[in-house]
Amino acid sequence: MKVCPFDAAKVEDSLSRIDLDKCRVCGLCVKKCPTKAIVDYIPERSRAYVLRDKCIGCNMCMKVCPVNAAEGELKKVHTIDQGKCIGCGICTARCPKQAIDGTFNAQAVFAKAEEKKKKKAAA
Repeated sequence: MKVCPFDAAKVEDSLSRIDLDKCRVCGLCVKKCPTKAIVDYIPERSRAYVLRDKCIGCNMCMKVCPVNAAEGELKKVHTIDQGKCIGCGICTARCPKQAIDGTFNAQAVFAKAEEKKKKKAAA
């Protein structure tokens, strides 16, 4: 599956495989899966937002956002379209001025997913 910006989602033997070491839980594979076979474990994701006092309008967020949620003009404060933002955290990680917040704890999500898997296996 070529939609994953982290190369975590692959199709092998007609089955989707998610590499949890690479996955950043951005949700793109969930949105793009034509059969809806990939389920999102996070019903309500954290959305990114711009810290207006820190943004220098460098356009980095616009360059790296996989869903074009970041908007703005060069050298002007940017915004994040909350309707488009999938909470992947790429813009937050790449912003040179730490002007985007979208705190997300992927490890907690994976721990919760593993716990559900263990309970299901035990049943």
